[in-house]
Amino acid sequence: MLGRLLAAFVTGAGFAGAVDPGPGPLEVVVDTSRVRAKVNPRALGVNLDYLVDDDRNRPAGSRPLVAALKELGVRVLRYPGGDKSDSYLWSRPPYDRADPAPAVSGDWDWPAMDKSLMMPDRRTWKTHPLDFDAFMMMARSAGAEASIVVAVDSGFQIADAHHEAVPMDRLIRTAAEWVRYAKAKGFPVRCWEIGNESNTQVGARRYAETALAFAKAMKAADPEARLGAVGEWGENVGGKDREAGLKEPWNRVVLETAGPYLDYLIVHDYPNWGWKSYAGYLDRDPDFTGAIRGTGAAVRRWAPEKDRGRIRVALTEYGAIDYMKGSWANVSDLGHALLLANMIGQYLGEPSLDFATMWNTRWAKPQEPTAVHDVLDPVNGLTPTGMALAIWARCLGEEMLEVADGRLLKVFATHTPGTGALRVVLINKGMSSHRLGLEVKGGGSRKGERWLLSGSGPDDLAPTWTRTGAAVLDGGRLPLVLPPVSLTAVLL
Repeated sequence: MLGRLLAAFVTGAGFAGAVDPGPGPLEVVVDTSRVRAKVNPRALGVNLDYLVDDDRNRPAGSRPLVAALKELGVRVLRYPGGDKSDSYLWSRPPYDRADPAPAVSGDWDWPAMDKSLMMPDRRTWKTHPLDFDAFMMMARSAGAEASIVVAVDSGFQIADAHHEAVPMDRLIRTAAEWVRYAKAKGFPVRCWEIGNESNTQVGARRYAETALAFAKAMKAADPEARLGAVGEWGENVGGKDREAGLKEPWNRVVLETAGPYLDYLIVHDYPNWGWKSYAGYLDRDPDFTGAIRGTGAAVRRWAPEKDRGRIRVALTEYGAIDYMKGSWANVSDLGHALLLANMIGQYLGEPSLDFATMWNTRWAKPQEPTAVHDVLDPVNGLTPTGMALAIWARCLGEEMLEVADGRLLKVFATHTPGTGALRVVLINKGMSSHRLGLEVKGGGSRKGERWLLSGSGPDDLAPTWTRTGAAVLDGGRLPLVLPPVSLTAVLL
């Protein structure tokens, strides 16, 4: 069966309107007794951008950000964002209110140097930053938990004529006071991340010792606080250590040094590096969970024995950005949306993952057309990137089922035993339509809905997500035609 399915989907070529039935009928078989894993709804998350996400920064007529977050269906929100977190102070002494400020204000320090965000003194905001209290109120309203990144790397920075540095003890105190404040307020923080991508700034030994100092102070502020350290993929050596000729794996150093205080190892993944175009996606059938599982294996190998069952992996940045020169265009379009839907489908069923947050709501500087890394447009509408998250929010069940698929047809099925609800997501990556038969073992006859994400091709900047009609399961079978470059969702 799988061999026939693979053969049929490899043959597709051109963006044709005609149906290509392949060599004989195709079958996708869904058996609700074949459970692969529990679905983890915390795989639906997103990074916010504290610099510009406050509603006061949106054009007139924009909908509130919290309404967009509810439509996205995200369960975890990362704040204040990615790299910008390492130049962010949530408050200043006496730390009794949210009062955001840049950690460093040299004339080459970002965002202080950015005249669209800061006044000429590089310390006064020109925009309205989203402060911590406002963020947490938004998270509560959206039904989401928070992952908070505390500033570390600005303490590693060397001061010179153009850059400032922050004493590390000041950053440690600021982080500890943040944890204490959040506890007093009763804010639902799932994870406190100690820095963002510090593996690109310093060696493993220096980071691990710094993370340990942060962790001790933050646990003293709240013994129940769950802390995450910057990790590397599996057994990788950190970049600065490689440059120095060192060979000790980053995760080993961090886990052996700070493991007893940690609850998470944090990794990031942008897996389509060097794909060049949508054709690179067509040519590949990746396992997007390799970095997650490899990091989980590192925990089991190097964490103190008593901590191995406790420390989880969190994927706090991911996306479909190809950063290589001459890369796949950095725009939010249908092709990237299908890739992201594929990635999210794999994350939802990965047992070693605790939560994931896509990067991000929007970048500080808008791009036209909208960048692939932005889930929201300027008025808080969903981009094609955002549609990938929102579609999966509609298709969640309690169990991820085992379903055979192929390189050009990706199939995911979720099931909720208590209600019998079944959600089948079919991604036709190929450039031709395909006819197939969906068989649900023991499905009987019932009626549901069919929804379609589609457009004029992979470069379409405005694909549509529409209900295309009823899905009538007759004797456990449902015939389907999948348009080229599309996602079909069957809700039963």
